[in-house]
Amino acid sequence: MPILSFLLCSVVLACFLFIAFRIRRGYRIRRDFFVDCVRFCDHLLTEINFSKNTIGQVIERYIDTYSPQFVELLLKYSHMQVQNADITREGLKTFIERDDVADFFYELGKHSAEEECEKIKSARLRFEAHLSAARERLSKDASIYFKICIIVGVGVVIILI
Repeated sequence: MPILSFLLCSVVLACFLFIAFRIRRGYRIRRDFFVDCVRFCDHLLTEINFSKNTIGQVIERYIDTYSPQFVELLLKYSHMQVQNADITREGLKTFIERDDVADFFYELGKHSAEEECEKIKSARLRFEAHLSAARERLSKDASIYFKICIIVGVGVVIILI
């Protein structure tokens, strides 16, 4: 009987640890997404100002440097561009959950190089604000939820014993 209760307590604690790590992972994915947004803006500014490359060329050149979630977004966006699909805000919002990010991608490539750079710079500032908020939430909220899950898991184990 003691082995069975020990096994049950271990499984319960492992489940709560799994939940805690999944919650923290969600906050990290959000932070990494905005890190990639800021880096993408930097890459666009560099390439548009100096190399005069197209958006497709920038995506192709830097795609290996982004997180998997951002790569998926870029691939879907570039797929829409390659197929010469009518890129609408509503169409972008089907795979981009944030309105400001969808608006950013909607506006890409529709202006002169100077106007494009100004729009990218303003979008970069918005993404930096989101990034700092995501970093703050990761450091505060994620650690609180992580600790709560651990405490609840230990509490359940104590009750089971």
